[in-house]
Parts: sequence; C-alpha cells; structure tokens
Amino acid sequence: NLKAGDVITCTFTNVKNGHLIVQKTTSPSGDLTQFSINATGTGNITGGGAGSVSDANDYDYEVTPGTYSVPENQPAGWSKNEDNCQNVTIAAGETKYCEISNVKLGTISIVKDSEPNDSMDFSFSTTGGLTPSTFSLDDDSDPILSNTESFLNIFPGSYSVTEGAFKGFDLTGIVCSDPSQNTTSDLVTKTASINLGAGENIVCTFTNTKNAHLVVDKVTLPSGDSTSFDFMLRGIEYLKEFSLTDQANPDDTELAPGSYAVKELQTPEGWSLTGINCGEGVNNLDILLNPG
Repeated sequence: NLKAGDVITCTFTNVKNGHLIVQKTTSPSGDLTQFSINATGTGNITGGGAGSVSDANDYDYEVTPGTYSVPENQPAGWSKNEDNCQNVTIAAGETKYCEISNVKLGTISIVKDSEPNDSMDFSFSTTGGLTPSTFSLDDDSDPILSNTESFLNIFPGSYSVTEGAFKGFDLTGIVCSDPSQNTTSDLVTKTASINLGAGENIVCTFTNTKNAHLVVDKVTLPSGDSTSFDFMLRGIEYLKEFSLTDQANPDDTELAPGSYAVKELQTPEGWSLTGINCGEGVNNLDILLNPG
C-alpha cells in the first residue's frame, strides 16, 4: 500500500542448503551388506531421513543449517567399530562427510569324528573368551550330546581349542577349514590354534581312532601245565616279548589299528606246537587290526 512519496525496499533472503554425506566402511572390505540409516536433526532434511549405505555406496543428505545425527540399524552378525555421524553441525552451503565402520562377526565350529562311531564323551577346553569355555562332544546316534559345538557371532581374533586325553583312543587328526588359512593344529598338544578373520566361518574336526586289542592265549595238552612259553608280538613300529603258561591269564595288548604278527619263539624241549588259531581266515603272521 504505497502512499505518495513512499520508498519501500523488499529484501528476499535465501539460505543455501548444505550436505551431510554418510560413508560406510566394512571389515572385510567390499562387503555388499546394506545398512539402513535414519537421520534426524534441528533443520530440515530434503526427502526425509531414511536411507541406506554400504561399503560401496555413500548416502548424501541435503539439509538446511543445523545439527544432525544418523542412527544406524545394525544387521545381525555385525558390530559397530567407529561412528562419527552423531551431532554433526552443518552451516549454510557446507558439505561434511561422516563415517560409520562395522566389523562382520564370524563363527567357529568344533566337530568330533570318532572311528568307529562311539559313545565316548570327549571334553574340550578353550581360550580367547569363547563361551562356553569347556564343553563335551561324542560321535554316536544318541541326540543327548551333539558331535558339534558352534560359537556364533565371534569377534575376529585368536582362539584355541584343546581336546583332553582319553584312554583307549588316539587323536589321529585335526583338520580345520579356514578361508584365510591362518589356523594351525598340533596333534601332540591336541590343540587347534584358530585365527578368525572378519566374517569367517572356521570348522575344525577332531578325529579320534579307537585302539584295538590283540589277545594271545596259551593252551597246553595236558591242560594246566606250568611250562612257560615265550612269544613275540611285532608291528611296523611296535615290538613286545612276553611269556605265558596254560595257567596264566591271556596277554591282552592294546594297539593302534594296523598290521601285526605274533609268533611263539623257541618251543621248550619236549613240546611240539600243534596249532595256531587266530580266527577264520587270519594268519598269525599277518593280523590286521581295525579301529576298536
């Protein structure tokens, strides 16, 4: 409404929007997982705060001047490392970058393989903070105790799993599948030393072989004679000499599976060896003992 002689000045002021660019870094790098985010703040966000980022794709928020935070909806199996996307102040026309970094958690599985399958419960102990720190496994059809223990959502790092000692079984193998091949095993210490990388799934199988028994008995005619007879039991890396009488208990030797020979040494004067029976089709000089 202008009156005669009035001079009126109108000033239009514009504020240039700024940008908050959210970046994602994952370990392992290059992971394709999408992380949902939802920015909030004291100013206005063009198009709203909902968005998503990945290791390959940033998200650019166009905002008016103000202070903003970008909460992240963390997917299962991930843990947040660093986050500098909270309470970020953006001035007019300013562009700022912020970063949220995440590490992918891994899995360690321990499997028991007994040859042959057996109800023996094998105990294990761990280091590195695995929970439970001790556990037991067996390898039979009874579902009460499993043959596998899995540790889920584990941070990258160094861990160890050690099997206890059990009479009648030998630990004959520790095989670990590790994508980065950084896991080692030692049959002497019965230990798998596991170096878990980000997002790795490592499976270690402990194989135990049940020992066999070779029983040697002496029979004389007439029965009950007290004469002592000498024997030798030989394997590839095994040698044992012993004596028996008809009155003595049979000699029971626990042995690792393999090929063995047993023979009677010099027969005492006045005696003749008239028979050797190791079972149907078994030669006493070539006895094959299977596990168990």
